[in-house]
Amino acid sequence: MLVISDANIAILAVPKTGSTALEGALRQDADMIFTRGRKHITAQRFRNRFAPFLERTFGTRLETVAVMREPLDQLRSWFCYRSQPRHAHTPKSTQEMTFAQFVKAVLKDTPPNYAKIGSQFRFLTDSHGGLSVTHLFSYDAQPKLLDFLSQRVGYDVTLARENVSPHRDTTLPAKLEKRLRTERAPDFALFNRLTAANGYLGPGWSGCMDVMDMARANAGTKMTDTAIISNATLANALGRPNI
Repeated sequence: MLVISDANIAILAVPKTGSTALEGALRQDADMIFTRGRKHITAQRFRNRFAPFLERTFGTRLETVAVMREPLDQLRSWFCYRSQPRHAHTPKSTQEMTFAQFVKAVLKDTPPNYAKIGSQFRFLTDSHGGLSVTHLFSYDAQPKLLDFLSQRVGYDVTLARENVSPHRDTTLPAKLEKRLRTERAPDFALFNRLTAANGYLGPGWSGCMDVMDMARANAGTKMTDTAIISNATLANALGRPNI
């Protein structure tokens, strides 16, 4: 996470969405850079724990910025990243498995270390499923993100490639992909809403849709209580920005 008080923003580091490259491009202007165990602070934790401290420190309530990646693409990135030689012979290595095996492990009730990747939906929302960031950009809409950041910091922001992972075969059987879309329906529904908004959801956004229906359509099957969050939570999801 980066705090840039002059630009009135805190950039939350959603894993595998280019946060390392953003840090490299903007660290010269950052008042605070959270690394290691505090780098990937969720939106709700930021709002509850860090925002009050930063408000006292800088005298303003900072706007939050985050990036979301297409959920299946994020899984591919995790799989390739953890197949790097530096992870070999560690509990986090994916070198000796297929992408399908990795996805099955991710969907377990208690994933092994190499498959503990979290949920972008949970990272970005509050306990009621409401969006908890001020500015949410799609990973595929990088020009919009860079234009926004450039306006805030006063110069052209460009990104270098960071954390380049080895190429792996990431094909997935249709049946397993369908299961993934069912069990991770909130992630896919949020990303679809973001895509429908041309890659950006900003202040004051209010969802004009039934998220449950969107999640069902995304999964291509009927939602059940075995989804990653409860149906009751999903029913309230994205109904308001909560920022």
